[in-house]
Amino acid sequence: MARPPSFPIVIRSGSVAVRIYRVERPAERNRAARQFYTVAWHDAGGARRTKQFAELEAARAEAKFKAEALAGGRSEAAASLSMDDVALIAQVRRVAGKTPPLAALEEWARAKALCGEHLLTAAQAWADSKRATKSATVEEAVEAFLTAKRRAGVAMKSYEAFLPHLAADIGAAPISTVGAATLEDWIHERYGDEETETANPATYNTGRKRCVALWRWARDKGLVADTVKTQADLIEPMREGSQRIGIMTVDTFARVLALLRDHHPDHLAVAVLAGFAGLRRSELHAQAWGDIDLARGLLRVTSAKKGTAAYRLVHLCPAAVEWLTLAARPDKDEARGITPISPAWGVDRVRAFAREAKLTCPENGFRHSFVTYRCAATGNVAETAQEAGNSAAVVFKHYRELVSKDEGAAWFALTPSAVAKLTTDAGKVVAYA
Repeated sequence: MARPPSFPIVIRSGSVAVRIYRVERPAERNRAARQFYTVAWHDAGGARRTKQFAELEAARAEAKFKAEALAGGRSEAAASLSMDDVALIAQVRRVAGKTPPLAALEEWARAKALCGEHLLTAAQAWADSKRATKSATVEEAVEAFLTAKRRAGVAMKSYEAFLPHLAADIGAAPISTVGAATLEDWIHERYGDEETETANPATYNTGRKRCVALWRWARDKGLVADTVKTQADLIEPMREGSQRIGIMTVDTFARVLALLRDHHPDHLAVAVLAGFAGLRRSELHAQAWGDIDLARGLLRVTSAKKGTAAYRLVHLCPAAVEWLTLAARPDKDEARGITPISPAWGVDRVRAFAREAKLTCPENGFRHSFVTYRCAATGNVAETAQEAGNSAAVVFKHYRELVSKDEGAAWFALTPSAVAKLTTDAGKVVAYA
């Protein structure tokens, strides 16, 4: 059998000794006899300290802790801590996580002062407000967004040119789960160059803006988390440098017209109005055949808003009129009540057809070419700007390249018969008419 310990028990650590005493308390009236243990030590200043425990093992642990603290030269304040204090501090650090305990307590005190006894209720309400309260896929959100904007009378051209692609590519995903990185990668993949897999900065930033509009609307409708910045807001914009927009040569335009006439007549009108009249991409996709008067050689821009430079009549050159008589007309769009000159994504498909045929077709190249060759042919920047629905300053800054007057005349002389003279049996342009 183990011998009972003799008191005082001395716990040593180096030169430091901490003692444990057993104290017997006799029975008194209304109180039974009991014993307890006193841990005694001298602090760094020499003052005697004591602490009482009901259990011997607890007293031993405390005595060992004190001895090691004093022997290790810790501060008086640290040495005066009890084992319970140390355990409490460790628990506080665990609960605070990466936040310093003092900072956590200060934050809690401020929150408590604001919310009082309702602190947890207020925190839960705030957390609930940041979660999506409804469920919808990207496709469903896009459809609802476009419908809402149409009902509100918002100009839809830019939205309809972008968001349906988004719905087609990642439409099955819940919109609340789509993050900024996914959207950024999608824009580059959808609109990026095949070699670099990087979108043109202007195109990229336009796509970003459309995503931001959709995601903010979805936030207001409870489809995504109610945060100050949505996932679309977190997409980093690209820096847009001063970029020169390329133009097509007269030969290339002739080959594009011949290609579309022979193989894609449904898309011929798109290329004709883009190259001979300078219509914007959004204007081409919204243009109605009913607003074209071939007999008079005039076109009213269907989608133009009154009071803007885009609201205009466009004079069609004889070559454009001849090509339009050869163009196929798509079926009537019952939803819009018009017969469009362009099939869905018409100008995009035209560029794709041209590139498949190894023809150089720069982004926005048709419109830029129109302005360039028109300026060269007429020598009148102001008149060209009016025909293109822009200001002369914008034409000078963004759209004007240097070509000769003869080249300008040759561009607008590309009638079907002239193009036929320029091509061999293989369809390759070899010379001007």
